[in-house]
Amino acid sequence: MGETLVDWAIGIASQHVMPHVGCRFLIVDSKPGSVSFYKKQGFLLVNTETEQENPLMYLDIGKLPE
Repeated sequence: MGETLVDWAIGIASQHVMPHVGCRFLIVDSKPGSVSFYKKQGFLLVNTETEQENPLMYLDIGKLPE
């Protein structure tokens, strides 16, 4: 169910939002236990200098295949 919801959100952002407002990145405030889930969806960790309780992750929707 989670994968379907993330795919839906990516689809909405890439097909309906990005072409009109210049949105390029999706950001998630992940729980530590969810990092591997988001990595499977193509998200990458944001490099930060401090350890975060909720790691930031991003997806470059401008580089997704059409």
